[in-house]
Amino acid sequence: MVNKGLEEEVAFLEEANLIFNKMWQVSSPTAYLKFRTFIMGIKGNEDIFPEGVVFRGVEDYGGKP
Repeated sequence: MVNKGLEEEVAFLEEANLIFNKMWQVSSPTAYLKFRTFIMGIKGNEDIFPEGVVFRGVEDYGGKP
């Protein structure tokens, strides 16, 4: 069962890689960098959001960023 599960995982990852490779064939890495921040959030983008991002009207769940 473990081997079967691992084989399925490998098959999934191989398919995902094919899809990601296709994505890069039809998109521009330069354009991607323009909207990356909105996909990935503020982590690693402190130069753009030095104070972080505040969502007004959203209840604080008590977690840490």
